[in-house]
Amino acid sequence: MIPRFDYSFSAGAVWQLLKRIQSRGRFDKPYFTTLFPQADVFEISSARVGIKYALQAFQLNDHARIGVQPFTCSSVLAAIASLGYTPVFIDIDRSLTIDCADLVRKVDSLDALLVTHMFSNPADVRQLRKLVGRLPIIEDCAHAFLTSYDSQPLGTFFDIAVFSFGHGKFPALGDGGVLVVNTTTYSPFLSRALSNLPSPNALKQTWFLAKKSVYSVLYSRFGYSLLYSLLKKKWSDKGLQVSRYPAKDRLPYAVVHHLFDAVRPALPALASQQRRNAFQLINRNRHSFDFIYPRSDDGCIFSVVLITRHRDALYDFLIERGIGAGKHFQHALSWATTFGYSHGDCPSFEYLQDKLITIPCHTGLTDQDLEKINLVLRDFALVAPPVIC
Repeated sequence: MIPRFDYSFSAGAVWQLLKRIQSRGRFDKPYFTTLFPQADVFEISSARVGIKYALQAFQLNDHARIGVQPFTCSSVLAAIASLGYTPVFIDIDRSLTIDCADLVRKVDSLDALLVTHMFSNPADVRQLRKLVGRLPIIEDCAHAFLTSYDSQPLGTFFDIAVFSFGHGKFPALGDGGVLVVNTTTYSPFLSRALSNLPSPNALKQTWFLAKKSVYSVLYSRFGYSLLYSLLKKKWSDKGLQVSRYPAKDRLPYAVVHHLFDAVRPALPALASQQRRNAFQLINRNRHSFDFIYPRSDDGCIFSVVLITRHRDALYDFLIERGIGAGKHFQHALSWATTFGYSHGDCPSFEYLQDKLITIPCHTGLTDQDLEKINLVLRDFALVAPPVIC
């Protein structure tokens, strides 16, 4: 089966990292200075940890109300709730990002806003800047590393940006990320708070490498096929459980620095390849499916995303033919309800959230893989027309 994401991790890489497990390192400052020349950059262990500390840097009142779209990972909502803050849900538009019209109705009740560039699709940055005034804003760029808006990198538009390098992200290091602080008055607080976090010891880092190796096997072509054959429907319905906030904050694993150093020189080329892969699928099938993708001419595309009323049927069709599709955030309505969402508050979100499917475009795909995906999509369009919402 074609894996949904590229989790490949060689035995040689494990050995090299084991030899360096006691060494400390930091993400390459000149590299991030080039990407974000006017910002301060801090290392984090995950996006949810980054969001928590970014919100703390804003020094909000104890019962602050944080604007956030309901179509997001439950870990984002958990990070907000971990501080005692209340999520205020802002509807999404067809790009799966914040709907500015709904934001206008709710902005006066907010103490801060979290803007998510979902699946590399930039939110309407230009309009958001006009609407928010002096409201402190976090950019959630977990899906948007090396992606641009008006030729300017995402993560440079608002006060603080959060990037993730966890499993399934780009780059997929299995852990870690960065906070990009554009409003540098927040930097002293973040420097103090993050520098006081504990560093994982050698045993925990060895365990991290062991888990990463297991993931590499489980999400290989053979492992992915075996998992699906054993789990069947449970596989397609996974993820209902709400992500909780980590019991203990920490710094990223030191070996993540070395993983990043190893892939960093190739990142622009890998991002371009992933974009090319995505458009090989989009361009061949745009007459049959409603694709959602960034309109800029550069940058990475996190995953091929399409909207269809036949989401579950298409998912089964792809999986049964050996393609690792995903019902990304399929339980978003349930997650949001756990954090106070009320039915009917975001109608576009409720309409779209169960019609979305993601299809792989990662750099581990071969030309044969892309052709297979194209043929399977074509076959589905023939047996289940019309598929566009």
